[in-house]
Amino acid sequence: MNLDSICSDEPNAHAATLISYDAAQPRSLQSRLQKFVDAHGDLAFSGDDGRDLAHDIVQYPAMMVPKMQGGLLDCFQTEAQGRPLSVVDPFMGSGTILVEARRRGLAFRGVDINPYALLIAQVKSTMLPGGELDALRVAVDGHIGADTSTALDHDFPGRSKWFRNDVARALARIRRSIRKIEGVQQRRVLWACLGETVRVSSNSRTSTFKLHIRPTSEIGRDIDAFAVFRGVVSRAVDLLKRERSRWDRTAPAPELQLGDVRKVSIPRSDLLLSSPPYGDNGTTVPYGQFSYLALQWMDLADLPGPARHAVKNTHALDTKSLGGGLKNALASRADLEARSPALAGFLALLDAKDADNGLKRVVAFYRDLDSALERCVDLVKPKGHMVWTVGNRRVCSEAVPMDVILRELLEARGCTFVTDLKRVIPSKRMATKNSITDTMRSETVVVVRNG
Repeated sequence: MNLDSICSDEPNAHAATLISYDAAQPRSLQSRLQKFVDAHGDLAFSGDDGRDLAHDIVQYPAMMVPKMQGGLLDCFQTEAQGRPLSVVDPFMGSGTILVEARRRGLAFRGVDINPYALLIAQVKSTMLPGGELDALRVAVDGHIGADTSTALDHDFPGRSKWFRNDVARALARIRRSIRKIEGVQQRRVLWACLGETVRVSSNSRTSTFKLHIRPTSEIGRDIDAFAVFRGVVSRAVDLLKRERSRWDRTAPAPELQLGDVRKVSIPRSDLLLSSPPYGDNGTTVPYGQFSYLALQWMDLADLPGPARHAVKNTHALDTKSLGGGLKNALASRADLEARSPALAGFLALLDAKDADNGLKRVVAFYRDLDSALERCVDLVKPKGHMVWTVGNRRVCSEAVPMDVILRELLEARGCTFVTDLKRVIPSKRMATKNSITDTMRSETVVVVRNG
């Protein structure tokens, strides 16, 4: 049986209220969170989400709302009474929390399994001064102009499918030009810009994060990859220069690590602020597919960590992500059900529908997520807090209560529930715009304390 639409339950009329809390928790934190919710209505931030400057350099799937995450960060920073918090994001993506923490002068640690996401995050936090950024724009343009070769000297499986020959020649010329730039930080800025150029110039539809070929009429569209790249670079330089003016220069440099959170080793932080995947990448947001074409054009030696695993094929990265492997998934079912009654109830619904494929995918995802949560608890200091923004997708027409499952799995690992709150989503692009997906209408913020 196929998985059905990815969407949360319909929001109720008061979806942006603080819906529950633990009376034993400090009332000052409860009050601050309630005031934050009250001050921002339905928490939709429609038309005013704060996605500016570094947040807006390149497109990345399912980015969080900066103003919401920044506001939550402020609530906990105020609670700390002047002591600067250290912040960790184990599912960092392209760095929304990173930028918000950097603007507040807070120590930040971030982890992500996707080398393209980590590259973008590195660029968003680049320490290059404005003059060097301006010089970078001039230098790469000069190299492009001096390169008159039309050689297609860079190849990979599927190149001719996803790129017209004229576009591929232009991208190859841009690639050669970037490799001539001195300084890995400088080249990383340009690789990120090339990634955005690839997204716009390829034969894959931009209306979906999955790799889907454009209609023939669109493949023949007028596209100048050089002009796109120059425009992206110019815009990125301007945004990064303005972003630097928002920083607290006394903050320590962020620590960013490529890897699976289940396997990394980093110091503990005061606050975990994150949004994990809502399900396996194959049926929710295919971050690996989205990144595949961009990574193919980059010099992987300039990317953070061992990035080659991400370009082995179009599904390699998604397979390595949470829920990406179904082997022996059902062996974990009993243990997961014992610690999460909500998950047990949902799996019973799938049993009743004889939904074997959906059942395996759900169990595999929560098996891997639970393993990740075990590590996440170790990333937070005792009595520190975790703030998770999650959505309740659908499998086989049934809404998966991820917010409750997440809470129960964390409580089983010794965490204490503090509160949760709802936000309405005015619009959010998910994996594709087709019959198996929908626009997620609400999210839940789950707050727990470590211990």
